[in-house]
This record gives sequence, C-alpha cells and structure tokens, in this order.
Amino acid sequence: MKNHLRNAVESMKEHYIQKLIQAGMYQASDDSLKSLTLTELEALVARIKPSKGGTTPPRGKSDVII
Repeated sequence: MKNHLRNAVESMKEHYIQKLIQAGMYQASDDSLKSLTLTELEALVARIKPSKGGTTPPRGKSDVII
C-alpha cells in the first residue's frame, strides 16, 4: 500500500510539473520543481488556471514564490 501511495503522489507531482513547464512558467531543466511538495505544486498550477471571478484568492501557507 505504501508504494502505491508514493507512486500516486509522484505521478501527480510529475503531472503538475509538466503543466507548469507547458505554461512557460519554468524550464524543463529546472530541478527546483522536484523539491516542491504536491500541495506547493497544486498552488502554483492553480495560479495559472483562469478563475471565474478574476484573480485567484490567496491560499495561505502553501503558497510558494520562486
């Protein structure tokens, strides 16, 4: 079970990293993304998605500025 969860988290992290690279926010050679947590990557991806009301509201401690 432990390996399944770890694999799922790593898969999601890679998915979000690819989204950030495709959006042009980071280079594929930028290894700093791999050190971020899943929550931090989710917060970064949420910033690139257009929201219905305009700006994305702050998410608290999980926000990371790189």
